[in-house]
Formats: sequence, structure tokens, C-alpha cells
Amino acid sequence: MAGGGRLATIGQALETRAPVRVPGQRIRRHPASFCSFRARSQAPPHLRKQTSPRAAAEVSVSESESSIWRPALITIGLYVILNGSVKERDHKLPDFHVKEFNMSSLDQSLTENRISSQSSFVIETTNRGQHMDIWYDTFMLKLESQSEGISFGNGTVPGFYQASKNTTLIVGNMTSVPAAGETLDAAQQLLLQNAWASQVLHLIITIDVQTRYAYGSRNKQIPQFTAEVSCKLDVNPQTTAGSQLLWESCKVAQFDCLTDICD
Repeated sequence: MAGGGRLATIGQALETRAPVRVPGQRIRRHPASFCSFRARSQAPPHLRKQTSPRAAAEVSVSESESSIWRPALITIGLYVILNGSVKERDHKLPDFHVKEFNMSSLDQSLTENRISSQSSFVIETTNRGQHMDIWYDTFMLKLESQSEGISFGNGTVPGFYQASKNTTLIVGNMTSVPAAGETLDAAQQLLLQNAWASQVLHLIITIDVQTRYAYGSRNKQIPQFTAEVSCKLDVNPQTTAGSQLLWESCKVAQFDCLTDICD
């Protein structure tokens, strides 16, 4: 029995040995041999890197915190972007344009060598803010020549409230009341004579008005300040029917707190 067992063992060993290659015969290798090779190439379990329970807990906490804060950060980012775009739409300077202008008695001023005239005007102003309300106090207006410092009078216009995306017409007049003994100098006389002959007189209207406004969905109030607007215009002093206006361009020279520094 012992011999038989030994023979069986030898026989099993011979069966497990690699087959003898016969010339011209191909030996097929089973794919499992490659799999077993890969399995044997891995490090033994006791040499593999193990993750400690504390490290695993830290990773879990970090992932949970990230999942909590990520939506919050996205929401904050969207709020900043949208709020900034709203402010950009809110923070727009109002528009001013001279629509009509007439000056009378300029020829008489040339004859008397002193300014004694009256001017009427229509100025259009538009509140371009998306969510912006403006309150104007009394408008203080001054009319002068663009050179030589000739004053053609002053005037006032009552203030008003202007809602967002609203257009209002400012209608008024300015009267020149020269002081006793006040006359035009030689340069001023020459300027008016040339303007009359060329039918083009260069003027400038300066507007000062106490203003305050509110903007945004929360109706944020901005303290009162002085807004300044200057309108340059060319007029034909010889026109007697209709507007004398030939050209105009207005600029808002001062309008406080229309930037983020007021936030």
C-alpha cells in the first residue's frame, strides 16, 4: 500500500508538471494562467497599505462638509453676480437734452451795449435706472456764452419726483437783469456782432439741483447731494418763429453715489 501511495504521488506530480513540447505542436495557455499570474503579482495582504479608522473618518467628514458648503458657495456666487448686474442697471446717469430754445432782444442788446434779453427753453430728462427713483429739488439754471463770459440771465424751475424709466420735460425761462451801469466790453461786443452776422451763437446752460434717489428692491436711500448738468448749444439769434436751436449736447458733470462706493 505504501508503494502504491508513493506511485500515485509520483504520478500526480508528473501530471502537474508542464507538458513535454513535441516538435511542431502548439501549446495553448489557458487565460486563467494570466489571471493567476496577476493575482500572484499583488502584494501580500500584510504588506498592503491599510487605511486607519481615523483617516477614514476624516475623509468622510471632509466629504460631508464639502457636500454641505458646495451648494452654499454656488448660491452666494449667483447672488453676487445677479446683484451686481442689477446694480449696474440701477446705476445709470440720467439723460438730459435741450429740445427747444429761444432768445429774444439780442439785437436790442447790441444797440444798447448791454445784455437785456429773455430766453425760454424745454429740457428733456430721462431716468434710465431699472429700479431707481429720483427726487429733484428746485432747478437753478444759468445761461452764458461759451467764451468771453457774457451772462444771459438766470432762472429757476420747480423740482419733481421721477420714477424709473420715466421721461420728464423741464420748461422754464431765464431773464437777464444787468446791474446799473454794466456794459459790454469790446471783446463781448465783437462776439455778439459776429454771432448775429453768422447766425450762430454758442451758449451753455449750467444746471445745479439738490437731488436724492433710492435704488434696488430694498429701496436703498442715498443722502441728498448737488447734481450738476451742463448743456452746450448753438442757436440762431435771428430766428423769430419756432425754436432757434441748431445743435445741443448735455453732460451730467456731477451725480454723486452712482458707484459701488456708496454701498
